[in-house]
Amino acid sequence: MLIKMTNKGKDTALHEVVRYGHYAVVRSLIEKDPKFTYGANDSGTTPLYMAVERRFTDLVELIIKKSSTSPSYHISMDRTTFHAAVIRNDKEMTNEILKWKPDLTKEVDKNGWSPLHYTAERGCDLKIVELLLNKSKKSVAYLRSKDGNKTALHIASFHHHIEIVEKILSHSPGCREQIDDKGNNVFHFAMMKEGDDDFEPSNYFDNDWLKARGLINEKNAQGKMLKNQILDFWFVYTHKVDERGHTTMKT
Repeated sequence: MLIKMTNKGKDTALHEVVRYGHYAVVRSLIEKDPKFTYGANDSGTTPLYMAVERRFTDLVELIIKKSSTSPSYHISMDRTTFHAAVIRNDKEMTNEILKWKPDLTKEVDKNGWSPLHYTAERGCDLKIVELLLNKSKKSVAYLRSKDGNKTALHIASFHHHIEIVEKILSHSPGCREQIDDKGNNVFHFAMMKEGDDDFEPSNYFDNDWLKARGLINEKNAQGKMLKNQILDFWFVYTHKVDERGHTTMKT
């Protein structure tokens, strides 16, 4: 059948019509053979993944409901459609995909990043974080990246996304005890990032979810205690370097 034929880039007819958002044509092609599973093209993209990337929510819903389709990985990155929806911070698509395949919350890409890691990095809408966590087992918060054994909590803490930190901890309180491969815990990560003038350490130290005995006094693999990082942080924060290399107190 023509709908199963591909061009030199291994695009099917469905790839082509999804690319340009032609809803009626997409529906017509799917109805011709709803049991056919469309594979990835040469760039590793399936029609469903393509629809998510382009934020064609109506096409995502149509493909999910009317065709026989897989979670559709982006082959080159090992990402699912759910990764793509979260990366685009799209609540509606996130909800549709979760209703379809809730187990996608625990899938990781080639770097070991789950969808929760991406919400933590990008500071996604809290509704998306809530949707993801409500459909997840507590173990999702413990998933570690391949680049340093970082959890989503570590990443949210590094980027000072305190509301996401709180959401993760309300779902899986025990993950606050996790450390990366250098021995850094959630507090260490909070003190790593420079240049964030709005950062308030008290958001962490006075936070009810983070009041775990001993966390503040733990050393990382370099033997640095949190109080040392706090001193480093405040030195950088309260001093400016002028053109001659001299430091002046920040006012």
